[in-house]
Amino acid sequence: MNPEQIAGDCRNGDCPAAFDTRDGNVAVRGVPLTGIHAGDGELIVSVPAEIIKEAARALGG
Repeated sequence: MNPEQIAGDCRNGDCPAAFDTRDGNVAVRGVPLTGIHAGDGELIVSVPAEIIKEAARALGG
């Protein structure tokens, strides 16, 4: 997989961002959250709402 970054302005690669995985999904990078149950193999992360909005615009939404 070679995801394309579609949201977030990261210069050093370790800030909140969204990626088009080109398989109908969007991957996000953010701060892991605790206290919320995630299923096996899942991780819940927090990203600024603007990242989600920017990703939606990039995907034509």
